[in-house]
Parts: sequence; structure tokens; C-alpha cells
Amino acid sequence: PLSGAPLMLISPIRRHVPAFLLGVLVLVAGLPGVGRSQVTPVDPYFVSPVRDNVELRCLAMGTSYVVARLKSEVVLRADATDKDGTATRVRVEYPPGLPAIVILDDVSLDAGGKTLTVTRPSSLRAINVDLPTKEQSWSGIFLDQKLPIGTRLELVRALKDGNGATEAYVVKAPAGAREFVLQADVEKTTEKAYRTFMGLPARAPEGATPVVPGAGNGEQTPPPVVPVQTTPPAGDDAASGADASGSDDGAGEAGEDDATGQDPADTVAGDDTAAGLEPAPLPPHMETFRKLEDAYATVNKEPLESAEFDSLIDAYEHLDAEIPDEAENQPVRRVVASRLAMLQLRRDFQNTLFVLDQFQPPAAPGTRVEDTAPQRYTVVGRLRRSVVYDGNQLPLLYRVMSVNATDPRAGGRTLAYVRPDDKLDLPLKLNAVVGVVSTQKLDRRRTVNILEPTAVEVLER
Repeated sequence: PLSGAPLMLISPIRRHVPAFLLGVLVLVAGLPGVGRSQVTPVDPYFVSPVRDNVELRCLAMGTSYVVARLKSEVVLRADATDKDGTATRVRVEYPPGLPAIVILDDVSLDAGGKTLTVTRPSSLRAINVDLPTKEQSWSGIFLDQKLPIGTRLELVRALKDGNGATEAYVVKAPAGAREFVLQADVEKTTEKAYRTFMGLPARAPEGATPVVPGAGNGEQTPPPVVPVQTTPPAGDDAASGADASGSDDGAGEAGEDDATGQDPADTVAGDDTAAGLEPAPLPPHMETFRKLEDAYATVNKEPLESAEFDSLIDAYEHLDAEIPDEAENQPVRRVVASRLAMLQLRRDFQNTLFVLDQFQPPAAPGTRVEDTAPQRYTVVGRLRRSVVYDGNQLPLLYRVMSVNATDPRAGGRTLAYVRPDDKLDLPLKLNAVVGVVSTQKLDRRRTVNILEPTAVEVLER
């Protein structure tokens, strides 16, 4: 047993656990290899996918995510290579019309609601086509620069969170965005093919450096993203041609109308497809993965003492067992493994807090409702909503929590979950201390117990 000075040394842990966890995350983020790998610039050339559904990825690393799946007719401008283990990747410019994400704090919505103006330097984010959320779309689309204040962006749609609130905007990516494809997935093609695909004017003179999108005046290198006027001219409806590069010559700007005269935004809005791009259907396990990622974000916002780590760990472990053991699923498995490691770390800290709570002065004998409740109850505790089993991300369950000794209104450890039953009016009993009657018994060896209740009785409000 701990007492005296040793207890005084342990108790401060309770107050500083979140800060310690933050320090761990900062340390991990700063380790070599966590972040972008180094690329080697090369003389620009042009490539096309060797087949349909070639993946354009946000980083030249194994932990990357898919930004788009390209059709074989797409032609891209390449300007760098990167060797990642045994694989070599090629850095290419975004195809026209490809979407990106900008966070709310970085922009303001212009009059008319069709364009946005950058209000602080922003790198935008590469959209994750398999998990198109703000949290899962974390990589910037510019490697070494940010959009300056005043840049105009064409709005595609608002990006909603799980509650239907706008958490970011989807926009047409401006000129200068670059990501990676596997070198084995592309083959070299000609400048003529590139210019035809981009809808550019006639071929440049022999020997000239290829003209690239955003360089309609014949400049030899792709210009950086340039700020444009922050206020539309009179009569401008904020959607009639201003783009992020500021060019108005119509000579094939990335994001402008393509050779068919169709605005790429028309093919992006709604389902994030663009010219030459198609969203691939999610593999069977990815829908579960997406839901768990939403739950993970929610649980991480919960207080450490009452967060539902055990149930989320259980769900991720089941998912890990169901993911097919194939090469294409390894990035997802790595994400699942990292989620499990962090959840288990936080659960261990949570358990430490529960141990420390045992050193609090106990309540007077016979005064706790748990002690005086009849023995016929399978479990006694405070009934709460579950942020994991909320009926949206995962099936609806109600959570029975231990009654906190020092703050009776605050929950503690999860004792069990109960399935909803209209006859039991569980929503009306939320936040009350209840006794649950079930034909099932609690299995202390299980991290998650789910009960089929036959009765749920209010013992204390």
C-alpha cells in the first residue's frame, strides 16, 4: 500500500496526465521519418497511368492516403522522384479540377457564396477519397509554400461533420499542388499528349521548355500561387472566372474549363470526382474503419477519466481481425495498429486514475446506493449515453457507469452496456443511478459487457 510521501509524489500525475500525453505526441511527431520524405527534383517530363485506378497519394511514404484514383487517359507533369524503401515514386502536378480541403479558420466566404478568400496563409489539405473528413485529410497539398492572404478559391461544397455542422470547405485545388504516384504505375508520354489533355494552345516551338498549367504567357517554370484581388469587380458574382492563380488568359489554367468546355467543378461537386477521376467503391472493411475513425475522434475529446477506451479498443481489434491480409490493406492496418497503441496508452493512464481514486476518503458505510441496492440487480450504476455506440457510428447502446465517489454527477468506469428497449423508456432514465436486471451475468474477464435488460429501475436521481 502507498501512503505518506510516496502518495504525494503519485497524486500530481492525475493533474498532469493530459500534458504528459501531449508531450508524448509532440515527441513522436518530431521523430525522424514522421512527416514528408525527401524528394529529388528532376527536369520536367510527362507521364500517364499504365491502367485505370492508379493511386495519387498525398505523401511518398507508407503511411500515405489516396487523394485520387486516376484513369489511364490522364496526362501529368512530373518534376521530382522519391525513393521510399524499395519503391520509387514520382511527384506530379494535380490534374485540373481535383478537390482540396481548406479549414474554416483560413478563409472567409465571399458574397454570393461561390468563392472563398484566404485570410491567413494556408497550404490547403489533400482530400482523402476513402475517408473524406477534415481529420483524415491531414496532408498539405503544397510541399514548401502556402497560399498567401488574398488568394481566391472556388468553392465546391461545404464539408460536414458527424453532426451536420460545417467543419471545412472543399475547393478546386489551385495551380502548384503536387502529390505522388508509383513510378511503376506510370509511363512517359509526350508534351503533345499533355497539351491535348490540358486543352492548351498549339505545341511550343521545338526545343522550348514545356509550357505548364498556370503559365499561359509561355513562362518556362510553373509560377507559385499568386494572390489575387480580394474584392470581386463590380458585377462579378464571385464565381465567373477568378481562380487562385490570378490569370485571366484562359490558357489552360489548372482548375479552369477543360478542352470540352465543361467546368471541372461540375464534375467535382457532390461526389468529388473530376475529369479523368473516379471515386472507387469502399472495400467491405473500410466502412467499419470510417465509422471507427469518427468514433476515435469523438472519444479523444472526452475527459480522460470517463472516455470509452475499452469499447473502442474492442471494436478496433475486431476490425483488425477482419481486414484481409493483402498488400493494399497494409496502410489501413498500420493506422489501426497506431490507433490501438494510443488507445491502450490512454486506457493505462485512465486505469492509473482509477487506482488513485481508491486513496480518496471512502464514503460512510451504507450510504452508497451501489451498496444498498438489492442483490437482484445484475449491475448498478449511472445510465449515460455512449459516444461510441451512439446509433450513428456504431449500433445504439446505453452505458452504465460506476458512480463517482467524489462527484456523484460525474461518471467513472464503464461497468456494462445495455441494449435499447422501447418498453424500458431508457432515454427518460438518463443520468440517473439505475439497477439493471438481466438474465445475463457480468463477465469480469471481458472488457465490454453488453446486456439484454429485462428491467431498468431508477434508484437515485
